[in-house]
Amino acid sequence: MEADIQTLGGRGDGIGDAGGQRLYVPFTLPGERVLARIEGRRGDGLAGGLVEVVRPAPDRVPPLCRHFGDCGGCALQHMPADAYGRWKRELLVAALARRGLEAVPVAPLLRLPPGSRRRAAFTFARRGGRLVLGFNARASHRVVALAECPLLRPALVALLPALGEALAAVLPPSASGDAVVTATEAGLDVLVETAAPLDLFGRERLAAFAEAADLARLSWRTPTDAIPDPVARRRPPVVSLGGVSVEPPPGAFLQPSAEGEGAIADLVVEAAGGAARVADLYAGCGSFTFPLAAAGARVHAVE
Repeated sequence: MEADIQTLGGRGDGIGDAGGQRLYVPFTLPGERVLARIEGRRGDGLAGGLVEVVRPAPDRVPPLCRHFGDCGGCALQHMPADAYGRWKRELLVAALARRGLEAVPVAPLLRLPPGSRRRAAFTFARRGGRLVLGFNARASHRVVALAECPLLRPALVALLPALGEALAAVLPPSASGDAVVTATEAGLDVLVETAAPLDLFGRERLAAFAEAADLARLSWRTPTDAIPDPVARRRPPVVSLGGVSVEPPPGAFLQPSAEGEGAIADLVVEAAGGAARVADLYAGCGSFTFPLAAAGARVHAVE
């Protein structure tokens, strides 16, 4: 059916009207008329698949990535940057208003440039002799083989072909899992998470891969492992937090970008207002702990 898109939902899907019911259509913008295929129910309305943009919005832009529309990582690459910023801010404004906080000041969205994300969890699946490594397709367990990603630091994408070959050489048929890759100041840190155990041959093969790819560290974890199994630790994979070099555990949470982490830490330090004592709860690796301490506070960190 054809429908006019009136607004954007919280997930970035366009919302139109289908005979008095909400119709959610991904990859559309307000003001567009689209041809959509009704695919089922979704909450209080219908889920639609985009067949054709009959009348595009004047400000629609070409997506940055060749995988957009198939890969499930991005929803609004066809939306101009300024409009995207306003939409994201309004999501927060509306959420606060629903809690009676209409007067809370909300600054404009702080955006980072493409190619600045330092951390990604890639998905892999082996089917016979072929291993596919990338991100999940939208609302699917299917893995999209990743050839590019404008959001990530180039070193992460450049590692994927060799990482895929190394995993294909050691994984049994039908194996699947995730590979968490983090760009640290000492090089890339890789954690492979899968149900497949690692034998001596696999360990030697991956150690050689870590050497050839100049990884800082490579670890392996199965569901029965309390802690990841170290395969290769060629140098400490450190990150700088408030001027302190910290070696995160394999797969530990870090803010997706160092620039974003710095911006949040600056706001936290400012909000602390020069407090002499601070409790940092859910401290993680210390993204806020060390900047607060560098600002002069005595910090009690709890994780």
